[in-house]
Amino acid sequence: DQLGASCKSRASCKGFFTQNYTKVEHCQPFFQPPTINMPKLKDKKIVVGSTLILECYPFGLPIPELVRWERNRQELDLNELGKKSWSEVGNKITITKVTKFDEGTYRCVYENAAGMTSDSQDVIVQAP
Repeated sequence: DQLGASCKSRASCKGFFTQNYTKVEHCQPFFQPPTINMPKLKDKKIVVGSTLILECYPFGLPIPELVRWERNRQELDLNELGKKSWSEVGNKITITKVTKFDEGTYRCVYENAAGMTSDSQDVIVQAP
C-alpha cells in the first residue's frame, strides 16, 4: 500500500511475526544530517565590475532548506542592498557589478530535521 511504500522509502523498517503469525512492521524515520558540496578553489578571484556567482549543493534527508547566506559572518539582506543587482535562486546567489565592498568570505547555511551545516568560499575582488 502507499503508506507502507512511503514508510519503506523514508525509514528503517523491521518486520516480525506475532504469536498468531500476523506480520507486523515497525518503522523508524530515517534522517541524514545535511552536508554541502560547494564548488570552490582556494580563493575565488573576480574582477571589479563583473558578475559573481556562488553555488551550494546540499544533501541530506529530509532535503535540507536554506537558512541564510552570509558575508564575513553577517547575514546578507538582499532587500537592503537594492543599489546592486542581487538574486538568490535555489542554491545560487548572483551579484552583478562587483565592487571591492563585495570581497570577503561567503557562507551558505542549510538545515534539516537531523541538523545544520554550512560551507564557505573566500572571494577576492581585483582591479580590472
